[in-house]
Amino acid sequence: MPGAATRLTTYLGSFGFQMTEPTDGAGYEEFLDVTKIYFWSEAEAVAKSVARAMGGGTLAPMPTPAPIVGAMVGLGDAGVLVMLGRDLAPSF
Repeated sequence: MPGAATRLTTYLGSFGFQMTEPTDGAGYEEFLDVTKIYFWSEAEAVAKSVARAMGGGTLAPMPTPAPIVGAMVGLGDAGVLVMLGRDLAPSF
């Protein structure tokens, strides 16, 4: 859904989450049916809070490389990565 990631970024930012610019999924995660929320172990509590704020999402440890454009460089120092799927995209 065009613009859904940007709207989600604004929405989560309104809860006080520190956000980076949205980017696109890559490789095996380019198109998802189900939203995934990846996290580094030290950010698990934040990932759970993100899932609650979004109303769902499957939590999982962060894969290496990150499945986004730019991989680990694109991830930067983010501790949580939301991969917005078709299930929640219409909500944003």
